[in-house]
Amino acid sequence: MALIPALEAFIAELDQAVASLQAARRIAAGLSRGATRPHAALGARVALRHSGMTVGEAAALLGIGPEQVRRLLRRGDLNGVAFGGRTGWRLDRDELEKLADRRSGGGRRGP
Repeated sequence: MALIPALEAFIAELDQAVASLQAARRIAAGLSRGATRPHAALGARVALRHSGMTVGEAAALLGIGPEQVRRLLRRGDLNGVAFGGRTGWRLDRDELEKLADRRSGGGRRGP
């Protein structure tokens, strides 16, 4: 019967799909734990680690304290990546500069 080889091929494809899904889950679990290993899917994360602003830099730019920046990050009001350890949070420089422009320009009124 030709049905059995076709089923075996289908099962082999399913096994490969399951293995790929398991690998994707391992990568996602590593992201949530703050893993920083270089991988194609982690490109943006790695870039932020080296070029993103620190909490202190963001606080100075926005004119607020570092703890307030961390609070905004935890609430989801600011986007950033938590690396843990001494590296801490990294925030997107462009997004912060736009926010600082909106805060300084939007809140001022003429005399």
